[in-house]
Amino acid sequence: MKKIVIELDEARYRTLVKMVWLGDWIAHATKVGDKDPEMEEVEPLVYSRSSELPGFDLVECVEKFGACCPTRKMEDELYTYVEEYDEDVFWEKLPYKLARRDLLRETGPVARLTDKHRERLSELEEEYEREFERNGLKNLVLKHKLTKE
Repeated sequence: MKKIVIELDEARYRTLVKMVWLGDWIAHATKVGDKDPEMEEVEPLVYSRSSELPGFDLVECVEKFGACCPTRKMEDELYTYVEEYDEDVFWEKLPYKLARRDLLRETGPVARLTDKHRERLSELEEEYEREFERNGLKNLVLKHKLTKE
């Protein structure tokens, strides 16, 4: 296997470490104990090079365990990206999921969406997007009781 060497100054290495952490977060945050083996192999490799930079504060290497991991500082710094991502995904997915639900209520189960179905789905999704842009969740109501009396 041919090896690739990339030379990075400390600033670019910092950026790479952050990108690796964010990539790992997106790939594995919702999976319990089911990491992608290729990613799991590359992440520590990238982190381990931090030992070559005295005072590098995004990764901590513990010799007795032979492992390097993100510091709390890095996690705190990058969690802003995670929160922004989660917020964007929520507002992007909610109108679509509600529109799919409503389309299914209108049409009943269908084996395949037609162009007419897709057009209606798009209309419903746009209606929800406009509502959420104007009012956020203020007018969203669940009919199901969540508490027992």
